[in-house]
Amino acid sequence: MSEVVESVGKLCPICHDDIDYFAYGSCNHPTCTKCVLKLRKFGSADEPEFSQCPTCRQNINRLLPCEFVLMKPADLTKHRSWDKNKKKGHPLCDFCKERFYEMEDLITHIRDLHFLCDLCMTTGKFVVFRQQCELLDHYGESHHLCSECRAQQRISCFATEDRLGLHRFQEHPNEVANDPNSWLPISIRHVTSTDSAFRRRDQIFPDVYSVDGVVGMSYFCLSQ
Repeated sequence: MSEVVESVGKLCPICHDDIDYFAYGSCNHPTCTKCVLKLRKFGSADEPEFSQCPTCRQNINRLLPCEFVLMKPADLTKHRSWDKNKKKGHPLCDFCKERFYEMEDLITHIRDLHFLCDLCMTTGKFVVFRQQCELLDHYGESHHLCSECRAQQRISCFATEDRLGLHRFQEHPNEVANDPNSWLPISIRHVTSTDSAFRRRDQIFPDVYSVDGVVGMSYFCLSQ
């Protein structure tokens, strides 16, 4: 610390007054305690024609003293506006009309007070609902909701129909076996022993007759 004090002297680089007690922020810039307090209050009293960002003010502990910037009203409005492409500004909750310091804070707020579609988040979409019933309607319209889990007062939703089918096969095998919508159509034709391409197969299955119908997915183990 003595080397730093000798390099800057005993004058505060902001107010140029003698420094009785040095104050250091995370940026390691020495100032006097009076200026540090002013910086933490954004110094708006000294510049009444300027305004400061209230969202940044709430998160002052995250900012370094050298990051405090005075802004005119027009610049403040631009600063607070959220740019989703550049990831700059302060994101807004459309329901509460409250701005947050960064996107992670907004997501935390939404998870606590609102309902966020995590499946849409994986695709880069930010879809939020005020009530849970709206989220459930969205699951049924845009994704794949398990009806068996819903009947059991549970929520299981999947991004693709294949994942839903795998879930039903593992968790609800009896319902799948009795659900005609989950059955696959099959057609088995008779193969004669004179067909050279199937002679070796006929040694295992000597008599196969033509059958048309459906088979349940949970018992369908033949692939073609």
